[in-house]
Amino acid sequence: MFREYYHFDIDFVEKAPALLEQMGFVNVQRRVFHLPIGEWPKDKHLRTIGAYFREVMVEMVPAISASSFPEYGMDPAETSELLKSVHTALCDRRIHAYLPVHIVWAQKPGS
Repeated sequence: MFREYYHFDIDFVEKAPALLEQMGFVNVQRRVFHLPIGEWPKDKHLRTIGAYFREVMVEMVPAISASSFPEYGMDPAETSELLKSVHTALCDRRIHAYLPVHIVWAQKPGS
């Protein structure tokens, strides 16, 4: 229902390479990066990325839920409690979470 109501195509990343090829692009490539959420990685570079990505998630979750949760019948207290638990989970260093991020790129023909 979320997909239809907000017109999101959750599977777009799967379709993007074929669509780019249909539009005439060449050397279409796709790569998946697993971005850590939080400062749990041992690698210093990944730890920094994870810290920034966690902050993005902490700010993004309330923003995307502001209109959608009430429209699906969640009352403000219930929404607030859920967002509080999400924030707690995002900041818990014992949780080693990551999010796969798909990057798709291509070249214009003749480039």
